[in-house]
This record gives sequence, structure tokens and C-alpha cells, in this order.
Amino acid sequence: MIPFILYGVRGLADGLRSQLSVIRQQQWDVAWQNFVHQSFRDKGGSAYERKQQLVLDLSKESQPVPLTKLSEISPRIAKAYANKTAKTLSRDVNQLIEMHLIKREENGLVAFKDILLAFLPVTAQIKKPQPKEPPTLDIERVLAETGTEPS
Repeated sequence: MIPFILYGVRGLADGLRSQLSVIRQQQWDVAWQNFVHQSFRDKGGSAYERKQQLVLDLSKESQPVPLTKLSEISPRIAKAYANKTAKTLSRDVNQLIEMHLIKREENGLVAFKDILLAFLPVTAQIKKPQPKEPPTLDIERVLAETGTEPS
């Protein structure tokens, strides 16, 4: 009976860990979206709206996107850049890099979500206690201290 209960508890714990992982990812995504919206809060116009959409859609990509493919990452980005030149896209990208919303990597561009880490509180590193060595019994020392002879 005990192995079955342990199996059930382990399954429950694994399921809870999985749910926590999903929740953390969703919180991270919402925090990023809020940060992007905050970055464009005082800026108006279609150019800034286009750049905001570019950052938000780029953040949904799991791999770096080459500059040549950037205007194709979503239908709304394709529509926003349909009548624009490559120079406009390049200028937008450079401005977003200056705003620290996207960054260049070897294989292309990615959303610079790591910037959110600067807003997290500093946390203490909890060191796991090292298991203590079990005390050893020095028979010869004990015998010498008590004045007894080994038998």
C-alpha cells in the first residue's frame, strides 16, 4: 500500500511542478508585454505602433530571426511592412536595439526579454546543507581513555 501512495504523491508533485512552470512562463510573457507597452506609452503614431507590434511578434519566436525574414514573422507584421522599404525595417530594428527591446545574435534578432531580470529583486542563494559524516568510533582511543584492554 505504501509504494502506491508514494507513487501517487510523486505523480501529484510532478504535476504541480509542471503547472508551476506553465504559470511562471505565462507571468514572464505578461511582464514582457507590459514592459513593451510601457516603453511605447508616451509615443504615438503608426511608426511606433508598427515597432511595438514588431517587438511583440518577435518575442513569440523561439529561434533568432534573420533580418531578411523579419517582415514575415506574422501576418500583421507583413501587412505593416508591405509598403515599406528594407531601409525602414532596418531603421526600425536599429531603434528597437537602442531601446533595448531586441538584440542581435549570431543567427538573427531576438526579443531582449532578459532585460526584465534587472527589475527582479536580489535573492539570497540558499546553500543546501552538506550531509555530515557519521561520527566514527575510534575504538583504540576509547579503550586507552578508559584504561581497558581489548579482548
